[in-house]
Amino acid sequence: MKNLKVLLFGTNNQIGRRLILLTIAFSSVITLCISLVQLIEEYRDLRGNLDQQLESVAIYVPGIANSVWDFDEEQIKRALESLTLLPNVAEVTLNTTDTSVHWVAGRNQSRNTVIKTYSLRHEIRGVEGEIGTLKVLATLDGIYNHVLASALSIIISNGLKTFMVALFMVYLIRRLITSRLEKMSSKVHGLIEGILPKTTVVELASEPIPASLDELDAVDWA
Repeated sequence: MKNLKVLLFGTNNQIGRRLILLTIAFSSVITLCISLVQLIEEYRDLRGNLDQQLESVAIYVPGIANSVWDFDEEQIKRALESLTLLPNVAEVTLNTTDTSVHWVAGRNQSRNTVIKTYSLRHEIRGVEGEIGTLKVLATLDGIYNHVLASALSIIISNGLKTFMVALFMVYLIRRLITSRLEKMSSKVHGLIEGILPKTTVVELASEPIPASLDELDAVDWA
C-alpha cells in the first residue's frame, strides 16, 4: 500500500491529494445533477405506466357492473380479486348506490397511494344510471423502491468511475510533472555548494523544506 502511494503521489503528495479531491468534488456535482435528471425521468416513466395500468381497469367495469346488477356475489368477488393481481394494485372496493352493500378485495398497508374511481352504470328502464362505484387503490411503494435502488446503483457505479479517473489523473500528473519537479528541487540543492560559501551552505543544509509547501512551492523555495 505504501509503495502504491509513493508511485501515485511521490513523497510529497500535496498537489496529488489536492487534485484528486477537486476532481472527485467536481465530478460528484456533475454526476449528481445527471443522476437526478435520470431518476426524475425514470420516475415519470414508472408513474406513467402505473396510470396506464389504472386506466386499463376500465375494460373490466362493464362486466363488473353487470355482476352488480345481477347481484352475483361470487362473480363480483372473483372480478375484484383478479384486479388485485395487477401490478401495484393493493386494494379494490366496490360500493352500490341504492344499498349499503360493498365488497373489498386486498388490503392496503401503504401511505403512498393513488386512487382511481370508476362509475358502474347500467341501463334501467331504457335510461342508463349509476348503480355503484368501483375504487381501485394502487401503491407507489414499488416505484419508490425501484427508484431508490436505481439511485444507489448510479451513485455506486458513478462514484467508482470518478474515483478511478481521479487516480489515473493523479498518476499522470505525478509521472509528467511532480516527479520532475522533485528532481529539479534536488538538483537545485546540489548546486548550492558551487555558488555559496561553505558557512552559508551549512546554514541552508540545516534548514529543512517546510512541510506546508507542495511540489511547486518546494522548487521555488529551493
